[in-house]
Amino acid sequence: MKKSLTILTSLIIVTVVVLLAVNCVVLSKQNNQLKQTLERTVNAEWYQLSRMAEFMETYVFPDITSSVEYKLYVNQTCYYQYSSGGNYALSSALHNWLVSSYDSVFWEYANTTDDVKRNDALKLIKEMTAELTSISQNALVMMADNKYSLLDDNSHQSLELLSSVQLAEQKYKKEADDFFRKYG
Repeated sequence: MKKSLTILTSLIIVTVVVLLAVNCVVLSKQNNQLKQTLERTVNAEWYQLSRMAEFMETYVFPDITSSVEYKLYVNQTCYYQYSSGGNYALSSALHNWLVSSYDSVFWEYANTTDDVKRNDALKLIKEMTAELTSISQNALVMMADNKYSLLDDNSHQSLELLSSVQLAEQKYKKEADDFFRKYG
C-alpha cells in the first residue's frame, strides 16, 4: 500500500511539473506575440507621425488655403498619438507636445484670417514639423536597428528619444504660449 501511494504521489508530482512546463511555454508564446503586436503598433504610430510631417511639407505648406481642409486630420493624428502603451514617459511627453502645441497652433493657423498671425503660426508650425520629422525618423531608425528598444523605458535608445521629445515639448510649449499671449 505504501509503495502504491509513493508511485501515485510521484505520478501526481510529475503531472503537475509537466502541466507547469506546458503553461510556461504557452505563456511565453503569448508574451512574445503581445510584445510583437505592441512593437508593430508603436512602429506604426511613429510612421504615422513621420507621414503627417511629410504630408504637411508636401501639401499644406505650399498651399495655405488647404490648411482648413486638413485641420481635422492634424487634430486626429495629434490626439491619437501614443495610445498604444509602451513607454509611458515617452508617450506622455509626445502626446503633450502634439496636443498642447502642435495641434493648437495649427488650429489657429487654419482658422485665422489675420495675415500676420497666420504667418507667425506658419513659422512655428514649420519649426515643429521639422523637429517632428527628425524625431520620428530617429525613432523609426532605432526601431529598425532593435525593434524592442523603444518599449523598454530604460534602454539607451528610449532615454535618448525621450530627452529629444521632452526638449521639443518644453521648447514649443513656451513658443506656443508666447504665440497665444501675443495674439490672445
